[in-house]
Amino acid sequence: MPQDRTLKAIKTRSRSEQVSVISLLFLPLLGLCCLLLPEASTMALPFVLGGIMAVSGIGGIVHAAAGAKRDEGDGDGRERAAEHAILGKAIVMSVLGIVILVQGHASISFVGVMWGLLGLYKAADEIDEVVHALRARRRFVLKLAFTVFEMVLAVLLIVSPFANIEHHVLLLGLELIAYPFRIESGDSGKLTIETEA
Repeated sequence: MPQDRTLKAIKTRSRSEQVSVISLLFLPLLGLCCLLLPEASTMALPFVLGGIMAVSGIGGIVHAAAGAKRDEGDGDGRERAAEHAILGKAIVMSVLGIVILVQGHASISFVGVMWGLLGLYKAADEIDEVVHALRARRRFVLKLAFTVFEMVLAVLLIVSPFANIEHHVLLLGLELIAYPFRIESGDSGKLTIETEA
C-alpha cells in the first residue's frame, strides 16, 4: 500500500520521519533567501544547506532502520524494496550534507551541480509517474509541466557552474523551492501536493 506523504499526514508519522520531512521543508525558505539575497546567501549556503541535508538524511536513516526492524519478514517484496530505496536516498542525502558542511565555502560550485543531479534524478522518477498516469488515463499535464520545469532547472545548474556564482545561486534557489514537493494524482483524479522525503 502506498504511503500517504501529504503535508497533513506528517502528524501520523514516526518522530524520525517527521524530522526528515520537516527539515526538507526548510529548503524552500533557503531557496527564497537565495532569490532575494543571493550574495548573503552564498556565504551561509554551504552550512545551512549541508545541515538541512544531513539532518534530513539521518532522520530518514533512523526511520528506515526502525521500519526494517519492525517489519522484518512482513510485507511483500515491493514494500521491502521501497524501504531499501528510502534508506539509500537517506544515506546519500546525509553523506552529501556532511561533505558540504566539511567543505564549507569551497563546496559552493559542487552544491549547484549536486542539486542539479538530484533534480534530474527526481525528475526521472516523476517522468515514470507521468507515463503511469497517462496509461491509467489520469490527469498528468500539471505533473508533466512541473517535471519539465524541474528538469530545465537541473540542467541549468549543471551547465557551467563556475561561470557566474550569483546566477547559479538564483537557479539553486528555484530548485530548492521546488525540490521538496511533488504533484500527485490519486485514483479519484484529485491532485494533491506531497512532500518528498
